[in-house]
Amino acid sequence: VPLTQDLPDDASSFAAEGRCAHEVAARCLEENQPAAVFLGQVFHGHEVTAEMAEHVDRYCQLVRDYLQHPSDDLHIEVALPIEPITGEIDAQGTADAVVLSFVNQEITVADLKYGRGVRVRAEQNLQLVIYALAVMALYGVIAEWKRVRLVIIQPRAGGVSEWLLDLAELDAIGRQIGVAADQVRAAHATG
Repeated sequence: VPLTQDLPDDASSFAAEGRCAHEVAARCLEENQPAAVFLGQVFHGHEVTAEMAEHVDRYCQLVRDYLQHPSDDLHIEVALPIEPITGEIDAQGTADAVVLSFVNQEITVADLKYGRGVRVRAEQNLQLVIYALAVMALYGVIAEWKRVRLVIIQPRAGGVSEWLLDLAELDAIGRQIGVAADQVRAAHATG
């Protein structure tokens, strides 16, 4: 990532479509309304279509399904400082949805993938692992968590993929990422 930071952002129409779907999904979850409310509106240069509204509604329902107890807490578009994990200077990520389930002692990190071409799986997904580590840094002290559930919701290419890890597994992967991050920092420092 540090090697690409100065390259121009040549975003495709597919990327604009994905950003639009994410914007609508976040608004639907925040405002508790159906995506059809946004039909015809343009976000990030892309118009909300009936097809997009259908897929966004599916995503939103799946996220809401993780809320199983009145005390569960949903956080949307959570800014995550990932520099301590990856070693990338000022690096941040954004978790699309984070569910804190105090009764189940479980944190769910859900990611909307709007692409239809390549199916993305939750298992061994380093982006989600890094996000889970950052979520634990933010919320780890407020409860006695036992598990982290990583979820990819890709309504146009395969549906839902989940990976459930206990905290020991997450920490072990985090240590491996830390070693790699140290190597990146060292390589970047020697330039």
